[in-house]
Amino acid sequence: MKTILIIEDDLAELETIMEFCSRSSEGLAILTAQNEENARMVLSDKCVDLIICDTTFSDLSDCLILTRIVQEFPYIPLIAIAPSRTVDRSDLLALGVSAVYEKPLNGELFIEKLEELIEHSSIGTIKGIPTHSFLQMLESEGKSCTLHIFDDKNSGRIFIKEGIPVDAETSSLTGEQAIYEMIAWGEVTLELKFYNGQKKNRISKPLMSLIMEGFRLKDEREAGIKQQPADTKPKPKMKEVSTAGHRLALDFGLRLKLEFDSFDSSLDSSLAGMVPEKCIIVATPSNFIFTNTPLEIGSNILVKYRYMGKLCLFKCKLLRAIDTPQHLLFLDYPAVIHYHEMRKATRTATYIPCAIKLSGAQQFFGAFVDMSSSGGLCQVKIKNNKELPEVKIEQQIEMSCLLPGLIGEQQIDGTVRNIRKSTQDVHIGIQFTTLADNLKEAIESYLSSVG
Repeated sequence: MKTILIIEDDLAELETIMEFCSRSSEGLAILTAQNEENARMVLSDKCVDLIICDTTFSDLSDCLILTRIVQEFPYIPLIAIAPSRTVDRSDLLALGVSAVYEKPLNGELFIEKLEELIEHSSIGTIKGIPTHSFLQMLESEGKSCTLHIFDDKNSGRIFIKEGIPVDAETSSLTGEQAIYEMIAWGEVTLELKFYNGQKKNRISKPLMSLIMEGFRLKDEREAGIKQQPADTKPKPKMKEVSTAGHRLALDFGLRLKLEFDSFDSSLDSSLAGMVPEKCIIVATPSNFIFTNTPLEIGSNILVKYRYMGKLCLFKCKLLRAIDTPQHLLFLDYPAVIHYHEMRKATRTATYIPCAIKLSGAQQFFGAFVDMSSSGGLCQVKIKNNKELPEVKIEQQIEMSCLLPGLIGEQQIDGTVRNIRKSTQDVHIGIQFTTLADNLKEAIESYLSSVG
């Protein structure tokens, strides 16, 4: 059953309006309010499909109540009833009022319009379609509406004018941030509702950028990553190295961040392959796959990755995109790699034999080939072991070695930060986690003597 709220402070006028509404074939539930405060209480507590409001209140002038209601509840159509020739019809319609009728009411025309607005107050509900897909459908149709998105725990609205989102709201967010949150919601119900077009435009980004950013933020939340605000990030001083005549020493599966000119944020990818001096092959970011977004050949892309304690990046162009047998992007081979040394402590070339102990009784013999007071690079060769160790990023390991200036074998705990593996050896970048003061002092003393 549809519900109407009548805002009228004159009892006789209220009874007249209620009598007209009762003639409708819709079978309406009728709620009443004598003033704006009572009306807000009803609207916050009940689901209302249509508002009928008298424009002549004893304590208000210039239709202030109409202005506030159409702006605060743009998803509910409103019929204004005015004394004959006391207000300009066009002024009321410009406020966002759906229809204006003068007293005395013409019953037939009034009921016809009432039923029409009630029918369009909620067009229908949809389940099983992702929010981002439905937004793209509305954009292609150029439709104006309020998209009500809800599930058992969440509720929000996106206000759409001619297919373009102009504002959004949830219980705690508005504008673009609200859209990002709603895009990340799982299985939701979508309800198409009326929109009076009165929301101020608080969204400047195109729909596709909003969708991509929503997916990126969702991925970050699921991965437990807290992104540092862009304006507080330090801008590192970059060095550069030419790739001419050199093959990039990158492992397949290396995690990458891709930045496209057409989007405001970076997207996750991984290295899938390369043809030295020809092209690099990377996995298509899942955001493009989910949204079925075509990529323009020749698009500029900034690729970022971490390698052996360095933050590296290079610029390239998209050569080709394929979706079978896998979703892949072919990028032109970079001429220059820019990088920034992320380690706080400078590494010094060394050769300190060591033993690495993994889980259980597994032990492998190698050597620190460079070291600082906070970590080192350990090389383990196949010829000194039955097999190469299988280690993972973030894995905890134990090491033992002889350090100059200290008697006996020293135990050091560490965390694996990067890995580079070949058929003959594996290089393991290790960050020391618990380093006693005497060990740190011995390492610094040794490094200063050989540095």
